[in-house]
Amino acid sequence: MAQSHKSSVAEEQPTLRVQGPPAELERVPLVANNRSLGWISDRIAGVIEGKTPGWWKICFGISFTLMTV
Repeated sequence: MAQSHKSSVAEEQPTLRVQGPPAELERVPLVANNRSLGWISDRIAGVIEGKTPGWWKICFGISFTLMTV
């Protein structure tokens, strides 16, 4: 008797339909050309981890000399 009661309760419950977000909430891509997160990280880290350009060393030397004078 208990089993028949459980099955009838399960049949009475309505099924839930889950919908996606409305069109107003769709996000615009933050990065153009569908770039991956790894590509973005490599570009940002490349600025810091890359080799220092020669012009920067020359400008640093001139400014350091002027500062000590």
